[in-house]
Amino acid sequence: MLPNLMDKIIFMLKFDGIQKRYLTYQKFHFIY
Repeated sequence: MLPNLMDKIIFMLKFDGIQKRYLTYQKFHFIY
């Protein structure tokens, strides 16, 4: 149960990072 939970947390953190990177990329894309 614990390793599965860790995998879920890591996956969520990675997904959150990708979303933030995509949003910042969109903002910069609007500027240029």
